[in-house]
Amino acid sequence: MGAVVSNGMDEKSGEPTLDEFLRQLQAEMDIADKIPDKEERGQRQWQIEAAMQEAITFSNRWKHVMKLGRDPLKMVEAIADEEMAAARRSHTPAASAVGSCNKCSALIEGGLDFCPSCGHYFE
Repeated sequence: MGAVVSNGMDEKSGEPTLDEFLRQLQAEMDIADKIPDKEERGQRQWQIEAAMQEAITFSNRWKHVMKLGRDPLKMVEAIADEEMAAARRSHTPAASAVGSCNKCSALIEGGLDFCPSCGHYFE
């Protein structure tokens, strides 16, 4: 699935575009304006504004990378592959585990006071 920055539906996949997402967020903002509770309304407006800003930033970065003649998706895939390899190296039992959860037996990294697998807290 590729991100689409153009207007209208992506003709190849039929998926919504970034412009359509921004229009949806604007519609959500109009709905949020009608929330009676001032605090809840403000929180929802903040969430929508943050999402709109991230979408605009993403669009600008995407366009910039495309102008440089690079494929943004291939760049992201390369970064993800690199991060996955680093995570595999750092999560070997000898490198990071200092014990195991007494509830689910998952390996626990040093410094954690809870099990990331089952959520059990240690005292």
